[in-house]
Amino acid sequence: MASQTQLGFIDIDIQHSERDGKSNTNTVPARDNVAGEEEGIHSEGDVVISESDDEWYQNIEDDENEGDSESNLDYADEEERNDGSESDQLDESYDQIVNVNSNEEIYIDRVMRGKIFERAADGRVQLEKWLLFLDVNEFREALQDYTIQEGFEIQRIKNEKARVTARCAINGCTWRIHASPTPDGVSYKIKTYNPDHNCIRTTRNSNANSTWIAKRLQSKLVADPEMSYCSMKAELLEKYGLEPANNMQLYRARRRVKEENQGNHAKSYDKLPAWAKLARVTNPGSVIKMEVDARMSANPLFKRFFICFDAMKKGFVRGCRPWFGIDGCHLKGTYGGVLLSAVAIDGNKGMFPIAFTVVEVECMDSWKFFLRLLYESLASVREWKDHPLTIMSDMQKGLGSAVSEFFSYAKHRYCCHHLLNNFKLKFKSLIKTTKYWTAAKAYNNFVFEKNMMQLRTIDSEAADWLLSPKRPIEMWARHTIYSGCKSDHITNNVTESFNHWVGDDRKKPIMAMVESLTCRIMVRLQRRFEKGSIFEFVTTPRIRKIIDMTMQNAKLCKMIDAGDYEFQKKEALAFAVDQAQSGANTEGITQASIGTSTQGDGNVEREHLGDANANEISTQASNSTSRKGVVHMPTTTQPSQTP
Repeated sequence: MASQTQLGFIDIDIQHSERDGKSNTNTVPARDNVAGEEEGIHSEGDVVISESDDEWYQNIEDDENEGDSESNLDYADEEERNDGSESDQLDESYDQIVNVNSNEEIYIDRVMRGKIFERAADGRVQLEKWLLFLDVNEFREALQDYTIQEGFEIQRIKNEKARVTARCAINGCTWRIHASPTPDGVSYKIKTYNPDHNCIRTTRNSNANSTWIAKRLQSKLVADPEMSYCSMKAELLEKYGLEPANNMQLYRARRRVKEENQGNHAKSYDKLPAWAKLARVTNPGSVIKMEVDARMSANPLFKRFFICFDAMKKGFVRGCRPWFGIDGCHLKGTYGGVLLSAVAIDGNKGMFPIAFTVVEVECMDSWKFFLRLLYESLASVREWKDHPLTIMSDMQKGLGSAVSEFFSYAKHRYCCHHLLNNFKLKFKSLIKTTKYWTAAKAYNNFVFEKNMMQLRTIDSEAADWLLSPKRPIEMWARHTIYSGCKSDHITNNVTESFNHWVGDDRKKPIMAMVESLTCRIMVRLQRRFEKGSIFEFVTTPRIRKIIDMTMQNAKLCKMIDAGDYEFQKKEALAFAVDQAQSGANTEGITQASIGTSTQGDGNVEREHLGDANANEISTQASNSTSRKGVVHMPTTTQPSQTP
């Protein structure tokens, strides 16, 4: 630390010589010239000296050269006589730099001696006379911490760069401190200090502002950005014996830490263009677009931001079912906004994000912006004309036309939960909602019609409302699902799960939110890849559990042989099955996928048809067939008609 202080002085000295063109060996001002009142100051060259330093100048030789009998001798002679002394060893590095013939440097060397300020291991502050600080800011911070630590208020008589003088705010208390710069003009030294203090400790302190609180609770607030005010108060009281003045201080402290770690909400928008450019370079094939208000040419106004990474769109095409849901959730930052997303289901029934975008509001224009870029992203990987998609959404007005505009070959379906909520607003009855839900989940038209007839018996208006042309059954009933969908989902819960997964990221500035989502999706895909690399079977673990459960249920079925590859299942309802055609002659059964796993001899180990989760089976299993074995048909399938 000594060498750093001296180097700081040398730098100032060089600037002084270059400015004035004079020698560095200036005459040290006489002590009589600096005597005066504590409040006055005057300057000698680059050295600012406070007139309140009488006592300091009078005692400096005794305090700093303790043990030296001839303190006024030349510095070089003093070093030679006292070679090996502790003070000279501390200043060894400085001795190699200064000019020993300079009286001013001899003077500076003496006044720069002192104990360097250091905090205790527990962070506590101890003040004493002649204590050295790096600069005025370090001294002010130490003084602030000390007053809060000891629990008393101070009155700052002078608080300038040239001097800081303070006393206890309680009248009659003798506690007082004064510090001013050393001759290098940067370092600070306590020159007057009366530590006597007998005032009563208080838990309120005006020095504990929001900046101080933010610094002391930074680690806690980084770990929990939404730390409650009660928790913050308890932490301050337990650790520092301090009660904040009001909740506004805590709010500002929490906001300050958020901005330091996550960035400022307004400034984060300026970083998006550079981030998008870098992301496109590091992720070739990704689609990243930003839309701004062109009317603001000088300072464009942000409108929308779309992201679809190359790995996300290729992963959807190669490893997911041709089904995805679209939905939006509100952002909770300073400037609001909406996060729109498209989320698919992978082969293990897991959530798979395809793309997301930040828009100003959830309106038709913003949906078209999102769907257009989503279609362009997916079309760059596969032609969807021969592979129709199924898109799930809520019943937002006009959204259907936006979907058909860009995904003309897709099957658009409504979320049954959203439809149920609208139904319950008009028809508040448990039995009515139960009949609706049973009909919606039916795998065949027989069960659907049966429950709709029962609902009509209870309330014909409710049945008419569900069967209205505004709500075509092809857009919400399970038994009408297109067979190529490979999924029997009738709700948009997967997008709701994504919105919940985003969680507290919605509160962050847009740049921090995008970065966080990008990293989390990247980690998620990598972990899925690692798990998929060690799968033992063709089917995924979750699908294997479904198949095993179906095998257990199949033991309860009784099969009646009706000829080559033909059976009749007898269980509550009867079904005729023709294995040669890989299905039963029941309407609506094609909506369910077939999952088969065979051994080397061709015998069926497991086969599953029409189960509620059957179309969650992986694509490879769905395309496989078998000619032998027992087939389990669920009781909810439409009964066969006698030929």
